[in-house]
Order: sequence, then structure tokens, then C-alpha cells
Amino acid sequence: MHIPLDYYRILGLPLAASEEQLRQAYSDRIAQLPRREYSQVAIAARKQIIEEAYIVLFDPLKRREYEQEYLSHSNKQNNNNI
Repeated sequence: MHIPLDYYRILGLPLAASEEQLRQAYSDRIAQLPRREYSQVAIAARKQIIEEAYIVLFDPLKRREYEQEYLSHSNKQNNNNI
């Protein structure tokens, strides 16, 4: 089963985030990447996830598809917990 990443949480954004909020959050998250505390592999992996989140949420079509998949998965999880 594929569990989608929460791109909104990764970028620290609400579901209704604007393009400007997306740009700012992306910029902030990239600036907050650790420098020396972690390996280059860990830093690169974190950067890749941040970039993936930004690319998906910034493109209206990809964002809509992501939201459908993510919300569908969230609803299934909630129904299973009842």
C-alpha cells in the first residue's frame, strides 16, 4: 500500500496555501537544512523531499491529483479507526 507523504506538513503549510506561501515556505525550508550535523546523504534526501513537495504543490494539476490521493488515503485511515 502506498502512503503519500504529507507535503503540506513538510512545507509547514495549510491546505489552502497560496503560490506566494508555497514559494516562501520552500525558501524557508531549504534555508533551514542542516549544515554539518548530518551526513551529506541525509541532507540531500531531505532536500529532495522538500523539492518534491514544492514541485507537486506548485503545479495546479499535480496538486489536485495529490490532494485527491492524499485526502482519499486520509479518509480511509479515519474510517478504519472507527
